[in-house]
Amino acid sequence: MIYTHDREELQREPYTGVITDGPPIAVPDSDIAWDSMNTYLQARGLSPANATRNGCYPINRKGLRMYIPAETELKGHHYWQARSLEGHELRYDSPFGPRRDAIIVMSGHRGIRPLTKIAIVEGPLDALAVAEYPEWIGIGLMGATPSEEALNHVAHRLRLYQPQVLRCIADRDSVGAMAKIQGWLAMRGYPSELRIPQGFKDICEGTGPQRTELLYGH
Repeated sequence: MIYTHDREELQREPYTGVITDGPPIAVPDSDIAWDSMNTYLQARGLSPANATRNGCYPINRKGLRMYIPAETELKGHHYWQARSLEGHELRYDSPFGPRRDAIIVMSGHRGIRPLTKIAIVEGPLDALAVAEYPEWIGIGLMGATPSEEALNHVAHRLRLYQPQVLRCIADRDSVGAMAKIQGWLAMRGYPSELRIPQGFKDICEGTGPQRTELLYGH
């Protein structure tokens, strides 16, 4: 899906700054906030334990949200997204400032194993859905139109991880955008297979069998 912030990013000049503010503080000692986050994740077929291990936690920012950390190779840069847990019209919030090379990296296991499997997806929750599988890493682009800087970061991660399987899993409503990303990666030596959800929007929305088919099916 192409969100409003994606269109705004396309219209801006390239950024050179970084976000120096640290991550937001977790809701202090609140079982209710954690229970809300866990309930939300379980309703989406996602593991609260896996989300927590990947750095997610509840925060108060324009309502109750789940903080989702992003990865960056820029010194001093702190980017993240925060998913509303209360149906706020602003589904995702983020810090004010440039996204730069930031991407979401969610792993289904501790550490990065050699010859792992990687799926490139659009959203943070899609990346978490991929990470439900222990041998997989989900890389979320935070939209359908990532910057060249973000794609270069993805390519660097692929060089480091040397995946034995690489998938580009599109959102149903932005297949063309993911196909362009697939082509960009292929031009740089990272061929992948494009997977398209059938009858559902994205991998996170899929059932367990539907997710498995996207990752493992032929």
